Amino acid sequence: LDINSNSKNPVIGNRSFGDNLNNVASAALSYSSGLEDAGVLAVGKHFPGHGDTDKDSHKTLPRLSHPKSRMESFEMRPFEEFAKAGFGGIMVGHLDVPSLESTSNMPSSASKNIISGYLRGKYNFNGLVFTDGLAMEGARKYPNFCIKSLLAGVDILLDPITLADQWKNLNKAISDGALSQDIIDQKCRRVLMFKYALNCGSLPNKSVINTARAEQLSKDLYQASLVLLKHEKEFDDNV
Repeated sequence: LDINSNSKNPVIGNRSFGDNLNNVASAALSYSSGLEDAGVLAVGKHFPGHGDTDKDSHKTLPRLSHPKSRMESFEMRPFEEFAKAGFGGIMVGHLDVPSLESTSNMPSSASKNIISGYLRGKYNFNGLVFTDGLAMEGARKYPNFCIKSLLAGVDILLDPITLADQWKNLNKAISDGALSQDIIDQKCRRVLMFKYALNCGSLPNKSVINTARAEQLSKDLYQASLVLLKHEKEFDDNV
């Protein structure tokens, strides 16, 4: 759901459906429909939009300095349409967006204003909210990140580092009253609800997924995405 509007973006590039808002939204929603029609949870990322950054959130905390009006009308629009269409998941990126979160250097993935305020509140998103990877530099240096993310509205903490320490911290936060058991139970019920809806107890054999037709479809998609810059002779289909 990212709009790849910055040519200097080091991490989005061909992971996006392009630099046009309407094309990105249309293609992403069509792709998501195909996923969920086949019983695969669609997860849109990286909210509120990683397309117009010139830094990689794996290595640092990128900043988006656009005013709120621009964020709402451009970067966040595909996510708004995704949420309204009723798809199941949204991943929140590790991004510093001062117009949406006034706390200095607060990653969007731990921002209550961004997650509860926009996703849960303004966009009425009732699906699963994921953090981006917690081993990424855009998140790992922020203190008590897992607790802040859960309080902000996140359901799933993706790949937390020092798992045993995080587990102790979360249990301490519950015993201290900083994080209520009711919040944990609510998130657990939401996760279980989606597992039940997606029939996760009876996963198909890999051979059902990795079919010859799927392999050919992947090849066709790659070929259709190529842009020819210079044409001197016919291509060999076997190359």
